[in-house]
Amino acid sequence: MSPQSPFPWQANYWSRLVNLHSVKKLSHAYLITGLKDIGKYQFACEFSRYLLCRSPSNGNACGNCDNCSLGHKSDHPDCMKIFPDDKGRVIKVDHIRSLSEFFSQTSHAGGAKIALINNANYLNTAASNALLKTLEEPSDKTFIFLCSDSPSSLLQTIRSRCQTIQMTLPEKSIAINWLQQSVVTPCDFDSLLNSAKGRPLYALELQKNDLLAVEERFINLFLELTTGKISLQLIVKAIKDIGEVIAIDYLINLFSNTTKALLHGSLEDQISSQEKTFLDICSASNLSTKNVALAFFKFHDELLVARRHLSETNLNTQLIVESLVWQWHSLWRE
Repeated sequence: MSPQSPFPWQANYWSRLVNLHSVKKLSHAYLITGLKDIGKYQFACEFSRYLLCRSPSNGNACGNCDNCSLGHKSDHPDCMKIFPDDKGRVIKVDHIRSLSEFFSQTSHAGGAKIALINNANYLNTAASNALLKTLEEPSDKTFIFLCSDSPSSLLQTIRSRCQTIQMTLPEKSIAINWLQQSVVTPCDFDSLLNSAKGRPLYALELQKNDLLAVEERFINLFLELTTGKISLQLIVKAIKDIGEVIAIDYLINLFSNTTKALLHGSLEDQISSQEKTFLDICSASNLSTKNVALAFFKFHDELLVARRHLSETNLNTQLIVESLVWQWHSLWRE
């Protein structure tokens, strides 16, 4: 099967890049942003195959040439892929130095050379500075695609040297239609997509791995912590068992949604039953709505800081988590 724009909700982004490439106006570097699990990296991978194809047709790679065949069987030697290491926590300077060396070498196929950097917000300081030099001195026929759901974590100087593609959530009907074709087991696709906050890839992951139950159990523990029914040590252990980054993402999602609903009561019909329970717990406290909102804003910021700190390998993970839990415990009782 020919490589193509991987998901139907990305057709407009795909067409735009294909048109730019056809008139030789494709930029040297692109920053693809948007919510997690909407297919940013998959889009970059498929477009790299299109750029390497010897005989593209109708805006897609042919799927039959030697470059297409090589790209599907293994990683193409003219396409370098960079990911965070240490369990997804950091992109080190050595990765970017190898990228500079990669671009300095002659193209294997005599065409473009491409670098894909997934979760680019995990670049540490040294790696960010090294990448900046590569962006400032582009080689001929080289393209870099950075993917990130947290672009503000990147150096502003890096962002300014990239063209930004801001991917948005797909229309619900398009996402549900895709899920119906991707999921074998019958299910309530509307509820599944709502649980995934409109993110189709996350919805698929939830369905396949029963991750929705994992998230629900963890949020229930957090609600019990908020009401003082469990100890700080128990929630710290739960975070470690799930994975620090995953658990913090669950909490970021919880506080993002409930803060919006708290400030705009009309949105309450768009949140989950757990989120409604969380709001009810907070409403039953002695704090005013204003002070609850302030507490939510403050802890949401702490969550973002903690997530960023987890990308630094020289910091103690358990200490970060313990400090975070203690901050909520203290903040909620101020």
